[in-house]
Amino acid sequence: MQPIITLYRSIVKPSRTLEYGHKANIGYNMTKDEDSSFLGNTTYGMVAILADGMGGGEDGKKTSALVVNDIKSTLMRIELKKIESTLKEKYEIISNKIRENYKGKSGYSGSTLICFLIEQRDSEFYAHITNIGDSRVYRLRNGKDLQQITIDHDDESGKLTHWMGASNIDFNSIPDFYHFFPIQQDDVFLICSDGVSDFIADEEIIRILKKYSPKIAAKKICSIAKYCQKEKRGKLEDKYRRGDNITAIVIGRPIRSRFLIIIAVIIFLGFLGFLGLKLDPYNLISIESSGLPKSSLTVTPLKITNVPIVEPTNQSSYPTVTRLPSVTPTNTPTNTPTNTPTNTPTNTPVPATKIPIINPTVIGVTPLLTNVPVAPTDVPVTPTDVPVTPTDVPVAPTDVPVAPTDVPVAPTDVPATSIP
Repeated sequence: MQPIITLYRSIVKPSRTLEYGHKANIGYNMTKDEDSSFLGNTTYGMVAILADGMGGGEDGKKTSALVVNDIKSTLMRIELKKIESTLKEKYEIISNKIRENYKGKSGYSGSTLICFLIEQRDSEFYAHITNIGDSRVYRLRNGKDLQQITIDHDDESGKLTHWMGASNIDFNSIPDFYHFFPIQQDDVFLICSDGVSDFIADEEIIRILKKYSPKIAAKKICSIAKYCQKEKRGKLEDKYRRGDNITAIVIGRPIRSRFLIIIAVIIFLGFLGFLGLKLDPYNLISIESSGLPKSSLTVTPLKITNVPIVEPTNQSSYPTVTRLPSVTPTNTPTNTPTNTPTNTPTNTPVPATKIPIINPTVIGVTPLLTNVPVAPTDVPVTPTDVPVTPTDVPVAPTDVPVAPTDVPVAPTDVPATSIP
C-alpha cells in the first residue's frame, strides 16, 4: 500500500525538488571547444554558470574557464540580498584579469557569462539571473509560452557590445543585467550558448522542454543543434557555413508526464485486483457479476480418510445374523452359553433400506453405533473365516433384538432355530 501512496503523492502534490540536465558538445565541424560551464548545489539552493569564450582556439577556452572558476567561488558563499552589486564588482575584477593576460599581445579574448542562482525557501524557489553577452536563458511556462528572459548584448549586425574582458566597459550601465522572480510549478528553464539558440527554432525548443525530463531534454537539444549545424539550418545566414560549440543546461521540477499517470493507474488497478483476490479467494464476486444463473449453496460432507476400507472376498453374498429363540427360564437357570455357533450364511442380499434405530428403553441395553451390530460379549462370535461386512455396505437390519447378556439362555440340548 505504501508504494501506491508514494506514487500518488509524487504525481498530485507539488514537488519540493528541482531536476537538472547538463550537456555539452563541441559542435559540427569544430576542432576546439571554447565553452565552459558549471552546475552544482549550494547552501541556499543551486547555481548554474555558462561562459562562451571568444578569440578562437586555446585563448577562448582559457578565458571561459577563468571566468567560470573565479565566479564560482564567489557564488558559493554570496549574500543573496546584495547579489546584484556583488556580481557587478566581481565581473569588473574578472574583466581586469582578462585584459591583463592579453596586455601587449596582438590577440584578444573575452567571454560571455550567465549566472543562474536558485534560492530555495521551504518548498518555494526563486531565480536570480545576471547576464552579459549573447548567451541566453529561456523560460517555458504552462507548456506553451516560451520567453527569452535575457537579452542579447549586441547590435543590429550581431556584433557584441558587452562581454567579459571588454576594454573600458562600465558594468553599471549594462542593460538588462539582473532578474529576480519566483519560479512557478511548471516552469522549465534552458540556459544555452549561441550554438543552440542560433540553430534551433523556438517551436522545437518548446516541444523538447515540454515532452522530456530535464536530463533527457539537455541531451536532445545538443543532438538536434548539432544536426541543424550539419544540415546548415540556422537563424543567421553567416553561420550557415560553419558550426559552433554547444552547451545546454535544463532546470525544472520533476516531469509528470502522461506515461507516469498511466503507470500509476495500472499499478493501482493491479493492487485492487490483488486485494479482491485475497478478500474473495473463491471468486464468488466474479461469478455473480458474470450473469450466470445463481444456484443454492451445497454443503459437501467431509470424507473420513483415515478409516481403512476392507474389501470382502466374496461380494455376491453377505452373512446374516441369527436370532436365538426366547426361552422361559426354569427354576434352576444356567448361565452356560451355547457352544454351537450358527455358521450357515444365506444368499439373500440385504436391501439397502433405511436402518431403524433400536429404542434402548425397550430392551434395556445402551446401543453402540447404530449402523454396526455388535455381538454380546458372552455369545460366540461368527468365525473369522466369514467375510467381514465392509463399512460402506448395508448390513442386517438392527431391528432384530439381541439377547441381553444377563438373560439366561436355552440349555445346550435345545436346538437353535434359524430365522430366514
